[in-house]
Amino acid sequence: MREAGIAILGELTHTHQAAIKIFGEEQSFILYEDIPLMFEAIETDQCQFILLPIQNSFGWTVSETIVALGQWPVRHATIPVEIKAEFLYPVVHYLIANPGTKLNAIKRVCSHPQALTQSREWLRGKLPGVALEAAANTALAVKDIIGQADKAAIGTQLAAEKFELDILAEDIQFSGNVTRFILLGVKGRGIYLSRLRLSEIRKRLSVVFAVTDEPGSLMVALESLRLRNINLALIQSLPYPGRKWEALFYVEAEARNLNRKTLGCIIEELAEKTENVWFLGNYPSFQL
Repeated sequence: MREAGIAILGELTHTHQAAIKIFGEEQSFILYEDIPLMFEAIETDQCQFILLPIQNSFGWTVSETIVALGQWPVRHATIPVEIKAEFLYPVVHYLIANPGTKLNAIKRVCSHPQALTQSREWLRGKLPGVALEAAANTALAVKDIIGQADKAAIGTQLAAEKFELDILAEDIQFSGNVTRFILLGVKGRGIYLSRLRLSEIRKRLSVVFAVTDEPGSLMVALESLRLRNINLALIQSLPYPGRKWEALFYVEAEARNLNRKTLGCIIEELAEKTENVWFLGNYPSFQL
């Protein structure tokens, strides 16, 4: 059974590879080249769900995702969205080159800046002094090297197979490199997560809120979580649309044993302690 209207970020990218692992090779996807276009697709009903990278295990967050998600309730109050699930995807980087290329012939390596960073230790050890070139994404990097004998790319196995290129090395990234993806859709629009045959490892809660401009207001808001022994997992500030120098806060918390009553109390308390609050979901997390 296929799901309808799932949008992903780019073809032959790690998002594409993760999407196939989640939904299977028989699933078709709607391809977009950047994150803002994916949110526009939800707004205009060109797709039903979007799969987005949001955070990497080494600490960086995908700011485009968090800003667009956090600002959505302000910009699109009549189209409420929610996070349906998150997926933890172990990232594997491949060094890809033209057929017959030897490792010692490589003088340049191209990829997305994050892939280059995540592979720097391997590159320093195996290709010291190689020139590094940035690309918009890993798939474009792989496509760019075609016909260039001294150039390799860091990308996915999908891309290597698509362009019939050689894989010179695999698993060249830092150990423990995992990217979190979220599946976002309009509130009330269901998706059959039970058929994915994935093991749920935890639950998370996501909210966005704005606090008053006075000392301690953020701490007061977060007390609603602390008093219930709920662990804060992520907090990031972002611009409040239409308000100069004011911020929204995107917050994620661990929520495995959070029942509906307790969740309702937390949202009520946040509404009392903040200027505005928007609930973005209490959702399952799956390990891929």
